[in-house]
Amino acid sequence: MLTLRVAKSHGCQNILALRGDPPHGQSNWTPPPDGFSKAIDLVKYIREEYGDYFDIAVAGFPQGHPETAPGEDAQKKEIEYLREKVDAGANFIFTQMFYDVDIFVDWVKRVRAAGIDVPIVPGIMPIQSWQKFMTWVKRESIVVPQKFWDVLLPVQEDDEKVRAVGTKLVADMCRDILAAGIGIRGLHVYTLNLEKGARMLLDELGLEGTKEKTQPLPWRPSLTPARRQETIRPIFWANRQQSYLSRTDDWDEFPNGRWGDSRSPAYGDLDGYPVKIDIPASEASSIWGQPSTFDDIKVLFARFCLNDLKALPWSTQPPSKETSVIDQQLAKMNRLGYLTINSQPAVDGAPSTDPTHGWGPAGGYVYQKVR
Repeated sequence: MLTLRVAKSHGCQNILALRGDPPHGQSNWTPPPDGFSKAIDLVKYIREEYGDYFDIAVAGFPQGHPETAPGEDAQKKEIEYLREKVDAGANFIFTQMFYDVDIFVDWVKRVRAAGIDVPIVPGIMPIQSWQKFMTWVKRESIVVPQKFWDVLLPVQEDDEKVRAVGTKLVADMCRDILAAGIGIRGLHVYTLNLEKGARMLLDELGLEGTKEKTQPLPWRPSLTPARRQETIRPIFWANRQQSYLSRTDDWDEFPNGRWGDSRSPAYGDLDGYPVKIDIPASEASSIWGQPSTFDDIKVLFARFCLNDLKALPWSTQPPSKETSVIDQQLAKMNRLGYLTINSQPAVDGAPSTDPTHGWGPAGGYVYQKVR
C-alpha cells in the first residue's frame, strides 16, 4: 500500500489500524474495491509486508462497538475480535472515548481475563463546549455519569464555564483511571485540531511538559531515520522562536454558530457534506415517520421550528432558546416550502447574560444580523 510506503519513507513507525467509518451520507460501511473489510486484515498485511518495523495500535470499545447490539454475548464477541487483532500483531490498544470510569475499569478487567496483555491507552475527550460535548455524546451513544450533568447543565449557555468545569470533571476522571490499579500508564487525549482544551486538561493534571522537556533543541527533530539523531544544525535554526503553539494560542474555539473571524480554524466548523444522519434508522422512523411527499417534509420542518420535533437530519439537537423569538415566522416559511436549516433573530446589544440571547461571560453584549 502506497500510504504505508510513504509513512515508512518519512520515518513514521506507529500505525493506528482501523476499519474506518461509513462515508458521510451513508449509514452502512462497505469495503472499497480490492480493499480490506476488517481492521485485522490491515494488521495482518502490515506484519506480512513490514515485519516488526511498525508498532500497530487497534481500537477498543469499553461501551461496545457502535454498530453492535448491546448484550453480554456481543461484548464477549467483541473481546474475541480484539484478541484476534492482538494475536495478528497489534502491539497496543487505543480506546473509544468514554466518561464513565466504572464501565472502563470493568472492560479492562474482562479484556485482561481474556488473555490480552498488551498496553491499553484510554481515549480521553476534553469538554471543549456544550455543543461539541452533546454532539459526540449523541453520535457515539456515550454513557455520561449523573455528576457530569449536575455540573454542566447549569452552565450550558456559557461555553467558557463549560470548558472550565468540564476540564476539572475530565481531570478527576483521568486521576481515577490512573489510580484504579488496572495497569493503565498513559492517556490518549483527543484534540480535534483544538489544542487549548487538551493543554488545559494536561495543566490541570500537572502533566503539561516544560519547554526544556518537549523541545530540548531549538528545532523540531526530523522524522526521517537518517536525520532523527541530529544534534547540530546551522545557527539560523535557533532564530525560529515562534513555535506552532504560540502562533495559534489565540485561536477562536467558540464560534457558537455566529459570524466569526474567517481566519480561525473554528470558523465554519462543519462535519462535511453530504449530511450524515447521526440517528439510528429505527429511531429516525419513530421521529419522522415515513414522509413521501414534499408537503410531508414541509410539515416536519415547521414542527421542528415550533419545538414539536426533537431533531432533523440537519440538526440533531432541538432549536435554541432564541429561536422561540421567530418560531412562528419560521414555521410559516417552512409550510410555504422555504425549508430553513440555519436561522437566528436580529439582536441589537442584548446583555451577554440575557436568558434568551445571551452567551459567553458576563459583561458583554450580543449583536446578530438577520439571516
